[in-house]
Amino acid sequence: LRRVMSLGRGNSVLLRSIRSQLLALVVATVFPLTALIGAGLWSQLQIDQAAAVQKAINVARVLAAQVDDHIGNMDNLLTGLSEAVSTDPRDVAANDALLQKVKSGQPEFVTRLTLSALDGTIIGSSGGAGLRRKNAANRSYFPQILAGQRLVIGDVINSQSSLQWMVNIARPVEDKSGRLRGVLAASTWLEHFQDALRIEGLPPGSVVTIINQKGVVVARSQDGT
Repeated sequence: LRRVMSLGRGNSVLLRSIRSQLLALVVATVFPLTALIGAGLWSQLQIDQAAAVQKAINVARVLAAQVDDHIGNMDNLLTGLSEAVSTDPRDVAANDALLQKVKSGQPEFVTRLTLSALDGTIIGSSGGAGLRRKNAANRSYFPQILAGQRLVIGDVINSQSSLQWMVNIARPVEDKSGRLRGVLAASTWLEHFQDALRIEGLPPGSVVTIINQKGVVVARSQDGT
């Protein structure tokens, strides 16, 4: 009987030893597997983040090209007009007629064309006599043109007549000797930029923003997608 009990205790100890070894083996197997899964997930996360960053860069480049094209078109328009308008205050009616005709052939987002004398007085506008009582000297682009810049993008402003946001792009008007005689500006609705920001394929929650050289937000995707 003692021998049987001794054998029973020996078997029990042996079973406990085997279970401990099996448990240790399972634990030793799970840890490397968990580490492997964690490393795989981390690697995939880095790959996904890198892909998202690259996609954002590609979208930014596309938008930058669209903005450049728009500004380039406005610059070409103003350059041509600067050769056709008159800075003589007596030619206001002729300037109005010319700017109204040119404006009628532009896309809808080009809202206004204005010609100002060096004191800011409006001496020509596609809006006609309704803008004659206004003065452009307080616009952010105006002193920059007077200081010698060739192309200036003004601050975002709110139109008093339509209550919509717009931005002005301006160029100098010079005489044949190169002396500054006036300032020519084209206004464009910011909705045009908003439409360009609605780009499909970006991850949910993405926000696209255009800022000017002062860090001021010019346009931003409204729905964040």
